[in-house]
Amino acid sequence: MFIGRTAEMSELNRLYGTDSFEMPVIYGRRRVGKTRLITEFIQGKKAIYFQARRTNAGANLHGFSQAILAGSVGAAGVSFRSFDEAFDALATMARTERLIVVIDEYPYLAQSNPEISSLLQDKIDHLYKETKLMLILCGSSLSFMEEQVLGYESPLYGRRTAQFKIMPLDFTTTLDLWQSMGREDAAVCYGMTGGIPAYIEKVDPVAPLKATSNVFFLLLRAISLRSRVTCYCKSAAIPSNMMRSCKQLLRGARRSRRLRAPRESLRATLRAMWISWRRLGLSSASCP
Repeated sequence: MFIGRTAEMSELNRLYGTDSFEMPVIYGRRRVGKTRLITEFIQGKKAIYFQARRTNAGANLHGFSQAILAGSVGAAGVSFRSFDEAFDALATMARTERLIVVIDEYPYLAQSNPEISSLLQDKIDHLYKETKLMLILCGSSLSFMEEQVLGYESPLYGRRTAQFKIMPLDFTTTLDLWQSMGREDAAVCYGMTGGIPAYIEKVDPVAPLKATSNVFFLLLRAISLRSRVTCYCKSAAIPSNMMRSCKQLLRGARRSRRLRAPRESLRATLRAMWISWRRLGLSSASCP
């Protein structure tokens, strides 16, 4: 279910309606909903979507070629010989009709091919301005997008026609998903998820908060790094890195001598973590 992002969607649709060249830049931390916003926006529109990968330039060129060819002729069997040739093809396709081209994870593409931003600069200045192309650059690396795409030293400086820094959802918006949940429980869940859509969708709004492992699962998820490796407890599969994070947090709280918090506060924190640990179905032997 897609909720929120009303202002962003409205502005994207306004840009789309200009029927002239547009280059909005969309960026924000991972899991915040950038790609979902884009996929919702391009529904029902002629669009080419390409997600760059952390690989070499040749592999990204091949992937980009397949996305362009599939969007134009419905067949994907040949790669363009260069990004120069691929970008020229976009201009031809958008000469007389509106076309959206999305390059997701643009930092990966730029890192695999450092001249790509300069090449885009040239195409925008001498080719794309006479087309109906809407080019969307999207990325999760905040520093790269702000410095290498939007920054003054970037070849693309001054070429973007709009920019969107996607932030976590606010509490009022999440209430649309949690209508069956009490305000107090909803506030707890919002605090645990931080407004991140990828975490919010894991919350079961029907089950009573205190009768489920909602909060305990989200606690571990919130403090973890991403991992695909899982280990199993009584009730759920929990990524093993979450387990390690919780152990390290508990171990650090026990051993740290730099904490200035009152002893009772520390004791209450440790007790809350211990209860969470036990409710996840872990034995005392696995707790540090």
